[in-house]
Amino acid sequence: MQVVIDLDNVPQAVRRRGLAYMADRLATSLSWRILQHHRRVDLRLYGGWYTENQFTTRAEEVSAEVDRDFPRIVTTVDDSGRQWKSRVSAGLAYGLRCAPSEQVFNTYRQRRGVPRVSRSGCLTPECATEGCPIPGVQKMMQTGRCSKGGCSTRLADIFRRGEQKLVDGMMSADLMSLHLGGEEHLAVVSADDDLWPTLRLLLSRGQNIYHVKPVGSNRESFYDVPDLPGVGRYLQLQLQ
Repeated sequence: MQVVIDLDNVPQAVRRRGLAYMADRLATSLSWRILQHHRRVDLRLYGGWYTENQFTTRAEEVSAEVDRDFPRIVTTVDDSGRQWKSRVSAGLAYGLRCAPSEQVFNTYRQRRGVPRVSRSGCLTPECATEGCPIPGVQKMMQTGRCSKGGCSTRLADIFRRGEQKLVDGMMSADLMSLHLGGEEHLAVVSADDDLWPTLRLLLSRGQNIYHVKPVGSNRESFYDVPDLPGVGRYLQLQLQ
């Protein structure tokens, strides 16, 4: 069975204990009922692996962890006590399945400044007292500059944020490639609603999907779907 994983969506409590532990938790989520039919499981890990055309530090760390801990055997136990073993391999998704010799670069990008935000409501009297820093912070967020008169410092001069790019698109393309290649069951580990159009398309074409949603991802999904007539089987599970 092929499993596509947005590694940024995996709960930090799980990731801190390593990829081997994550594989064990994933096996627990899928359970023996699923894994008894899949004695080989391939984990494909997606993330911001390249800054321009250079490996990120995180990519080097994850790659070393994969080389050290995989392949490995995971064991699940059925209600009678029988053990079911599956061989789990893992690898980083450097490119698309449809073009395996081509890397997709620039999947991790540094941007200047802070994300644009808006104020959710008016200041309360308690928050508008003399010396409260909130009004100054709001002004800085709106203008992108220091709120003190005469100061020319911009937020872009002092703040940077890292973003992974193209990951959802790569996952979607690979899921479609696997579907067209005849995979009967696919597993997806992600809490990102951006994947839902692809999942819905695959379901409409009869694809069976195990959607493993990380617990504690702080992302509310608006697309939880029960069994629908005329589509592939959709089973939602939790990774925790």
